[in-house]
Amino acid sequence: MRRMKNIVTAMMMSTSVLAGSGPDLDLEAMERAKTEAEVNLKQTFSNFAFQSFEASPVEGMYQIDTGEQMIYYAPAANVLFFGEMWDADGNNLTDAALTAATEKRMASIDFASALEFGPIGAPLITEYSNPECGYCQRLHAFLEEKVEGGARPVRRRIIFAVGHSKSAQGLAEHILCSENPEESFSEIYERRKPQTLLSCDEGRTRLEEHMRIAKAAGIRGTPTLTIDGEYVRGFDQARLEIFLETTSEQGDR
Repeated sequence: MRRMKNIVTAMMMSTSVLAGSGPDLDLEAMERAKTEAEVNLKQTFSNFAFQSFEASPVEGMYQIDTGEQMIYYAPAANVLFFGEMWDADGNNLTDAALTAATEKRMASIDFASALEFGPIGAPLITEYSNPECGYCQRLHAFLEEKVEGGARPVRRRIIFAVGHSKSAQGLAEHILCSENPEESFSEIYERRKPQTLLSCDEGRTRLEEHMRIAKAAGIRGTPTLTIDGEYVRGFDQARLEIFLETTSEQGDR
């Protein structure tokens, strides 16, 4: 643990930032070095899968987007670093890089398989959800209560992030196979589980696509939301209150 802290501290203290190295950079040499480093990484860690390999803010190190986290590679030492980079102003460079990489991946994602309900044209919330997640259930109850209490309705786009739970996959497939998925969603999230769960080819196909989207989005926990292009991790009631108030004000204009 002490060694990891020392590594992260050294990364934080580094002032050699590629983006600020001036106009005299040899871009071709940088690209060659990057290519050689990536080849070396693949040869050394042959079973290591990742989404992208790019220069990091620290010269001589590269950042690797695995889809779930950002890992750093130092080719000179041929070692991987697991940790976060912070700059002197307290900005989390790792989190910013992961968000940017995720947004790039998500730009080409087709959400046709998503479960959506709520008025078309209403402000959109994308929810990465798990039917067995207690905070996902609390989020559903909160949104239902707000709408019933007079808040402006929102459109909810649901992606089931259930890749590690067979029981949750069964519940999600049941919802996707239902004649009234919105009603079935409410029943499951209000813990009114039916005696027999529905299963169908279309539901399984859609669920597989949900899990692929969740993996591409780097979802590591549920609920995770996207609101106004911002990732909100967990049931952040205060952030949702602000969103609902803002959309209500816009709707009254």
